[in-house]
Amino acid sequence: MYSETVTLFNRARGGDGRLLWYPTVLTGVDFSVGSAAVVRQYGTVTGDRAMLGVRYSLDDDGEIIIAGSGGKKWLAPRAWRASSDAIRRDSVTFGGGSEFDFFIGCRLACGDVIEDGEFDEDGGFYSFCNRIRDDVFAVNSVSRFLLIPHLEITGR
Repeated sequence: MYSETVTLFNRARGGDGRLLWYPTVLTGVDFSVGSAAVVRQYGTVTGDRAMLGVRYSLDDDGEIIIAGSGGKKWLAPRAWRASSDAIRRDSVTFGGGSEFDFFIGCRLACGDVIEDGEFDEDGGFYSFCNRIRDDVFAVNSVSRFLLIPHLEITGR
């Protein structure tokens, strides 16, 4: 448990309206794929599903620091998307809905921010990743637990 690695991609709009993806490699996470592990906890589902468990700690200011992220802070989705480029690079979020973020069940050497327009296919970078890789999941829901500090993120 907590021995897997995933790559998270956070979605944001640049000042000129371009869609950007901010990558973060998360190490030491719990990553379960498929119906058995996810159905047991979240009920009947159709299609591939994933559950991502991410540990965190609180800094001296009470802000959430995501374990295995190189010291990045967690921000709520709206706060993260409204922040500056510099803050986005030093933090993560897990957003669902129409402005979803996504994760891939492996370590990807992505480097810097990825511009969606670099990918010609419908759906941009997310669709490209889905086409060429397994274990690509859009964030569906996030639950935060306090007693044993961790986040549980479901993906579809």
